[in-house]
Amino acid sequence: MWSPSSRTGLNLFKRKFAAHALALTALTCCLPALAADVANTGAAGANGASGLHGKPGGSGGDGQATLLSSDHLNTASAAGGIGGNGGSSFLIFPSGAGGKGGKATVDLQSAGQADFEEDTDGSAIATAIGGAGGNGGAGGAAQARGSAGEHPDLFNNTPNFSLLVNATGGKGGNGLNGGAGGASTATGNFIAPSDQATVQTTSLGGAGGSAILQGGKGGSAIAHSQYDSGGQPAFNHSNAIAIGGNGGGSSSGRNGNGGAAIATADGKRASRGEGVQVEATAKGGASGGTVNPLSPRGNGGDAYATATAAAFNLPTDASATSTAQGGDGVARGGNAVASAVSSAPVGGTAHAQATGGAGKNAGAAIATSTATNDDGFGTPMASATAISQGSFVRKVDVQAAITEPFTPEPDRFFAGTVYAQARVGDTTGILAAAPNATQNPGLVARASAPTAAEASVALAGNTTVAQTFAAGSVWALGDFGTVNSGDSAGTPVTNIFENIHATSSYTFDISGIGNPQQLTSQHLWLGLLDSDLPADSIGNFHFSIAGGGQALFDHDFTGSDFLNFFDDRVFDLGSWAALAGADGLLQLDVAFAGDVSGIEFALGTNGNAVPEPSMLMLFGAGLVGLLMARKRSPTVRLQ
Repeated sequence: MWSPSSRTGLNLFKRKFAAHALALTALTCCLPALAADVANTGAAGANGASGLHGKPGGSGGDGQATLLSSDHLNTASAAGGIGGNGGSSFLIFPSGAGGKGGKATVDLQSAGQADFEEDTDGSAIATAIGGAGGNGGAGGAAQARGSAGEHPDLFNNTPNFSLLVNATGGKGGNGLNGGAGGASTATGNFIAPSDQATVQTTSLGGAGGSAILQGGKGGSAIAHSQYDSGGQPAFNHSNAIAIGGNGGGSSSGRNGNGGAAIATADGKRASRGEGVQVEATAKGGASGGTVNPLSPRGNGGDAYATATAAAFNLPTDASATSTAQGGDGVARGGNAVASAVSSAPVGGTAHAQATGGAGKNAGAAIATSTATNDDGFGTPMASATAISQGSFVRKVDVQAAITEPFTPEPDRFFAGTVYAQARVGDTTGILAAAPNATQNPGLVARASAPTAAEASVALAGNTTVAQTFAAGSVWALGDFGTVNSGDSAGTPVTNIFENIHATSSYTFDISGIGNPQQLTSQHLWLGLLDSDLPADSIGNFHFSIAGGGQALFDHDFTGSDFLNFFDDRVFDLGSWAALAGADGLLQLDVAFAGDVSGIEFALGTNGNAVPEPSMLMLFGAGLVGLLMARKRSPTVRLQ
């Protein structure tokens, strides 16, 4: 019987450890001999004996390394032992099960000294690698923890410090059924003043083993990075990367699912300096591939990434970037949720991008970003992008900013907050993982390519718009507006920001619909939804829609005249097929500038030719039953 042997984990550890040792030697050649190192490798599991019934392989030994050091250059590493292979069996009896890979655990605490030389840099490196499983055995888990400067008086004279924490789960063994990949967790925490510091954690889930029947599941990955300057001038960079392990393939059964990935990064500082940058990246593992077309199963792993940056006191700024990508799957792509939050006196910027994984059913994506500038300074900017690997909706993007220097007034909250969110696909299953709109005064901009249920809810109470789209489909939804502040008595104060900007764009692939020349009779419609604002509301703003290199709607609104437009009205924007480019992509761009308490809109078709029968026809179906008995209201053709 097939009984492959694998020592990949051990060899990988040896190569990585040798590379770390070489790098450390080069780093210390010009520095004082103040360094501490510790390494440990678990023993390999014994192979099982062969016989009529093969004996199981032994589990790999655990590797553990602990280092508590006050030196300024520290490394700690551990590797789990590989699991033994199960013994071969005769005739029809299955081979013995492979042993599990050993766990790897590293705990490094680097407590630097306050009397370091002023030109002495510091570093700490923690590395954990789980052992590979024997044939069919699970890979070992890996956990690495690194911390530095947990006392506020430490590293006072350290110009630069780097904390690197790496964890890699062991690979599951190949076999009749593949072993699961090992989970990995990497945590880095730096709390101390330093002229410049970097905290980076990298977590890689182990790959699932290949199989004849059931492919192994990819290991999950968790990475967390945290930095706190302790109130001293500093520039810091906090970065977390988590990548789920790929699932194992199957030659005749099911593919293994990809592992999930979770990345969180936090950065905080409380004094003057260059600022803080925070990045979080999560990528779900891919499912195993298959050579059997009768069993195309396997899901991509979900991905969640969160980045939070905070700075205090002028002239500091903060930027947060979050990226989440669901893993590709034979059956279903993984979902993705990305959120970025920044808060600073001047330069608060936040960007989030979420990409649903590809698959027979594409994964959903939600990207949310929030940027806040305090005390009336700066220009808070936020952008969010949701990307789908599906066949029709490709991308939804929204960007927003408050560009005026907003002036404080008595009894009024005046910090400026920008909230942007983009959604694509059926996001109901991951909606709870996405943040809600801030209640602080500021700008809210949202855009989505909705499901049938979402479209039905958004159009409720807008009879004219709903009837127009009933026989077609809603392609896009959007809303722009401000979250109102209140005075000390709780009385709402509207339109506190006079210069806000927001844009949203939607990209659709209509190349698979058919000959565009045959679809020119199908038109794109704009629905302006009831704003549900008081009759005395006012707003001075510009609102426009462009597509195919031409303006489709362009209007300036002043005073309260926008209430006459955003009141359940529709506009014919012309043939949508004629707006597509040579590549079959149709991009619609919506722009808003000025001030208003809130507007909502919808874009879609009123015909029967829809790109995705499995999805878009459902949009219309959700509305037909509700509106069939209602009388169609007249439409307005844009002149």
